[in-house]
Amino acid sequence: MLYSIVPYGIRGVIWYQGEANARFGKEYRTVFPALIAHWRDLWGQPELPFLFAQLTRLEKIPLGLHWPLLRESQLVTVKTVPKTAMATTLDVGERNDIHPNNKKLVGDRLALAALGMVYGQPGEIMGPLYKSSQIAEGKITISFDHIGSGLM
Repeated sequence: MLYSIVPYGIRGVIWYQGEANARFGKEYRTVFPALIAHWRDLWGQPELPFLFAQLTRLEKIPLGLHWPLLRESQLVTVKTVPKTAMATTLDVGERNDIHPNNKKLVGDRLALAALGMVYGQPGEIMGPLYKSSQIAEGKITISFDHIGSGLM
């Protein structure tokens, strides 16, 4: 389906991940970066920005542990594949509906990523991401990337 639009110029990709791939969460760790690489190859843009929405939350996950595995694969992708950004959606998911009602918030987060990564506007392009943790003297210190001026 892409070949018909490849002649057209693009500045980046916004990908909204659905749940259909959730049962392949482990495989997604290699398949998703391969998809990104393929699209970049098609357009001849090795640094084509690729922005994506995290798989949202659902209280009763129909596929059990597969959803967290897919989310972990998405996290690995954003940490290892250059020029990618992930819009966090866990806080906008619905208890009993796979489609979040507040799609505008998801769109706003993807727009912020596009404005920063594609158009060079200042600011964080995505929310905090776990970086590391240390245990010392009975305390755990957790560090994050993408915190801007700090967590509040």
